[in-house]
Amino acid sequence: MKKSWLISLFVVLLGVTSAFGAPHSQAERTPITVENAAQLQPLYTFTGHTGPVFSVAFNYVYDYEFKTPTVLVASGSIDGTARVWDVATGEEKYVLEGHTAQVVAVAFNYFESDGGMHLLTAGYDNLILEWDMADGSLVHEYPTDFAETDPMSFLSINDLNIAFSPRASQFAVTTGAMIEIWDIPSGHYYTIMAEDVVGKIAFSLAEFSPLHDYQDYRLYLVAASNNQVAIYRYLGVEEGYDPEPYVMAGPDTDFYLDKGLAMGFNQNVAVVDDSTSEIQQFTAEGDAGPRLVGHASNENGDLGVYAVAFSPDESLIVSAGYDNQLRLWSHETGEALAVIETTGAGLASVAFSPDGTLIATGDLDGTVTLWGIGE
Repeated sequence: MKKSWLISLFVVLLGVTSAFGAPHSQAERTPITVENAAQLQPLYTFTGHTGPVFSVAFNYVYDYEFKTPTVLVASGSIDGTARVWDVATGEEKYVLEGHTAQVVAVAFNYFESDGGMHLLTAGYDNLILEWDMADGSLVHEYPTDFAETDPMSFLSINDLNIAFSPRASQFAVTTGAMIEIWDIPSGHYYTIMAEDVVGKIAFSLAEFSPLHDYQDYRLYLVAASNNQVAIYRYLGVEEGYDPEPYVMAGPDTDFYLDKGLAMGFNQNVAVVDDSTSEIQQFTAEGDAGPRLVGHASNENGDLGVYAVAFSPDESLIVSAGYDNQLRLWSHETGEALAVIETTGAGLASVAFSPDGTLIATGDLDGTVTLWGIGE
């Protein structure tokens, strides 16, 4: 009994709360599927942030079949820090302190010549910082001018029109109807003028799938405004983005957006209708798919869905809400496969691991929770 008590105390001191005693090893993790989604459980919760967590991301791997396990998860918070944890051991590896304002986006990349793993963080201090995951050191700083709002205002977080591509090769932000994009490896800068004020942007997961070599990616950017979803195709470093988008939904479609948006490998899109807290799906052909209905909302839009993400194979959609609900949905049928009531202050971010075995959520109370299939 005494030994068990000491182990529990040690785990708490590390800032990790495990639902199953010890974090699961990589070999023990089970892919999350339509068949076992109802078994989704919290694996462990990381603490340390002192403000809401509006961005979470897993590292990816060079593995066309995604059989190499995910090993790291990162989070960005309005407390001005990013944190990185080892998902196999539950160990907090790094607290990254370099921003002077909220950290609103995080993503991993492998674009350095040494082939090492790096993390990119974006803050409302107009900086993108690149960190070496070998030792947590700051290796590069990319100044930008994307933060038009008061960098210390919590209200500015409610319009998170900021996104990294999955491999962190590009960074995009919206200002009104203008989309600004930085190609980080080359230093090129592009602009796109949308037809209306853009409420949210996201990159396709297709960047995880090289066509020929690791510099040749299928890169797509989806932009959503009120009643319109448009996809812009990346043509190359010199050409930038095709200015003529593929419009998946037009004025005849009724939804209002300024929060959740996601695009899968095959350009399927899930977009949150903030007026109803329902999630509208669109196929790659532009057809409307099943609406995902279940999250709570109110007339002020204070509840409802804040973030959505596709599973690597696009069979599942995960949604996280201010209503404290985490939901797993069938992409094909729209059925709610798992509905989990969390106990924090409200869910603000969500991500699926590239190996399909884990989900990470960021909470308004500053915690980060990893979810997987329990024993």
